[in-house]
Amino acid sequence: MDINKKFCTHQKVDPMSGFCPDCKTLVTDGTAFIATGDFEDIRQLNKRNRPKKPLYPKRADITLPDDIIDSAEQISLLFKTRSNRDEKLIRRRYACLYYALLEAKSKNNDRELVINPTSLAKMLNMNPREISRALTEFSQFNTGYVPSVNTDTGFKRKPCVEIAIDIAKKIGLPNDSHDLLEELIKISFEKKKECLHQRTAQTIAAGAIKALIIIHNIKIENGNEKYLDVSRSTAENVSAIIIEAYNS
Repeated sequence: MDINKKFCTHQKVDPMSGFCPDCKTLVTDGTAFIATGDFEDIRQLNKRNRPKKPLYPKRADITLPDDIIDSAEQISLLFKTRSNRDEKLIRRRYACLYYALLEAKSKNNDRELVINPTSLAKMLNMNPREISRALTEFSQFNTGYVPSVNTDTGFKRKPCVEIAIDIAKKIGLPNDSHDLLEELIKISFEKKKECLHQRTAQTIAAGAIKALIIIHNIKIENGNEKYLDVSRSTAENVSAIIIEAYNS
């Protein structure tokens, strides 16, 4: 071995690359590796040896069980899509959590997990308008990942019911309102399906909440209507349809 390499103190080692220009050695974790390639080879090797950052570094901000977040981390590792530049990382986080929730609900339909796409987006500081883009960008076609969801059996509740219950919890409605919301939506689809079939799940959920508040004369705190995530006029229009169905 070259005596310079053997006794080099690596005083000029590059803190970013770990490369010592004096002895042409790559230094990582106190161990010296003889550099046989050019500097670009060494830079790439050092890059591969860096520890991977967690997909969700701020877990405390995500109000979901740890096993769901762990599952989302594992799903991300299975994606063939590796780029995480700019806002794409946020969309990746969203898609992985969404798939993890779907899989968990599919495996245990009785588990108390609510899938509210809009709330999930806000949890990750992602604009809800990016939801469709996130699920397209990280679709099965683009990632090669197929969520393990049992398509032979439906979920226990409709997506709009899930979202309505999530909103009810946020604005402080009692737990017994959950069944009432589900019943309101069920009746509405039975009697006014033609008026609702083009509405989004978020809109129907907001209308059901509004209808429940009107029917039972429930008082909610000022500012809580923001959780409806639709305009007041839209919520009122859909609630009118639901109330008409309920009274017919």
